[in-house]
Amino acid sequence: MTNNFSLISKNQYHRVISHLFFLLLTLNLPNYGHAFTEAEKIIENNCRSCHGVEGKAKVESWPNLVCQNRGYLYDRMLAFRHNNEHDIDKTIKSLSLSQIDEISRYYAELKCPLSIKR
Repeated sequence: MTNNFSLISKNQYHRVISHLFFLLLTLNLPNYGHAFTEAEKIIENNCRSCHGVEGKAKVESWPNLVCQNRGYLYDRMLAFRHNNEHDIDKTIKSLSLSQIDEISRYYAELKCPLSIKR
């Protein structure tokens, strides 16, 4: 039985591996590992102080946004946008519809922790 690795030298093997590694580094692939960059920026500036980045409200009387359906979150934010009864109205009115959609998608796609209180 012959060793297949003996067909090429150790230097050739390392050169091929380094070229493959360089090729992988230089490919311009989309960053699927972190798709919420824009939503996180919006949340950091508008939502985090009350609902947190994780969607768990800091005050018991405020709603948790994590574990909620995307459509429900979007509809509720639109309702607040046309309402003048809550402090959040000013924040929601400053956001575009696409930003509201990004926020609702972000919170809806977070993993729902087992310990969240509804």
